[in-house]
Amino acid sequence: MLVYYYWPVRAGGAENQCRRLSAALAGKGHACTVLTTRQRITDPAQEKERSGVRIVRKPTLETLLQKIRTLLVRGRQEEIADQGGQREKQTEIAGRRETTAQQPSTFGGRWREWLASLAAYTVRYCNIIIFVIGIITFLRKNRHTLDILHVHTADWIAGVAAFLGEIFGIPVVCKGADMPIFPPLHVVPMAACCDVWRKKPHFIALTQAMRDDLIEHDVAGQHITIIPNGVLLPEQIAPVQENNDFLYIGNFSQSAAHKGFDVLIAAWAIFHSQYPLSRLLLLGGGDAGPWQQLAQELDCADSIEFAGYQIAPAPFFKKSCCLLLPSRKEGISNALLEAQSWGLPAIVSDIPGNREVVRHQQTGLIVPTEDTTALAEAMIFLYTRPALRQEYGTAARKHMEDNFSIDSVAEQVIALYKKCKK
Repeated sequence: MLVYYYWPVRAGGAENQCRRLSAALAGKGHACTVLTTRQRITDPAQEKERSGVRIVRKPTLETLLQKIRTLLVRGRQEEIADQGGQREKQTEIAGRRETTAQQPSTFGGRWREWLASLAAYTVRYCNIIIFVIGIITFLRKNRHTLDILHVHTADWIAGVAAFLGEIFGIPVVCKGADMPIFPPLHVVPMAACCDVWRKKPHFIALTQAMRDDLIEHDVAGQHITIIPNGVLLPEQIAPVQENNDFLYIGNFSQSAAHKGFDVLIAAWAIFHSQYPLSRLLLLGGGDAGPWQQLAQELDCADSIEFAGYQIAPAPFFKKSCCLLLPSRKEGISNALLEAQSWGLPAIVSDIPGNREVVRHQQTGLIVPTEDTTALAEAMIFLYTRPALRQEYGTAARKHMEDNFSIDSVAEQVIALYKKCKK
């Protein structure tokens, strides 16, 4: 498995699917290694998870800078260890300087912004180069023991994998994680070359719409297999007939153009004006500040809990009556799969990835994308019909068992691996 970010770093759906699938493959007796970046110097360069999956973390420029910074800070701490209150005084002075530095002249501010952007681009560029070197060294050493190289995003890393797979004679599988399948390649070394090679692996498309998108980008149909994301099935289901809280899970680092935060908050304001005792639970990392501000402006902030990133969201599933997912674009949402596996009905936007999971008026409701009024009306419809929520939720859980369990998905992936090895 080749993926840029990986546990325990906070990551998105593609990275979580990588971990889930790797564990399932290991549970079926397959030796599975995840090759990823070492984002923190506190993370070991190699370790084995309880599932049996081996993790190999290769350094980046940021990792090296962290190590240098740690050594410098340690030396400075030893130097001032005997100076009593000097450290607090220096911190106070540094804080004053930082406050002053945050109030530059317009001209100076623009220069600082430009330099900050240049530094960020430089670090990203160097991160990629150093990680690619790490990939090459790993593949050279292990090429005779590897059967498949599986990439979990169709960005630059897919191009690198396909090119190196050709050199070392290792078949490459790439999963399209989102729509559109191929994101723009910004600040990537040899971007044009990566763009050509990232279309050469055998692809896993999550939906028929993804398959169509791949074909439109000149990927041969015989090199595409449709396999959905998988979900671990919890032993319990949520008592949705008794619960009253609505739930949303998403990454606030992503834009409203992706996740539809503006539609969500606006629809909740309509719903909350009629049902003021209801609550909306919002889970996810990133900066939720703009959406907290929007909730204040729409006079519904007191009814929304911004719970932040939750490494173990099970308690939130247990106390919710319904999942909301008004995204403008998705692959197949892990949050949606997990919610339905807990027996939660879902109200989702009418996009291909959501239609693949939710059966309208059977496991949830599908509403037009961008339509805040339709979303609010669907919320009212289910909120006022507890027995129907339970009916939808029970059907949702059965749908997950029959079509999206990680065990059945792993079997489909193994069959694809065997096909690629022939």
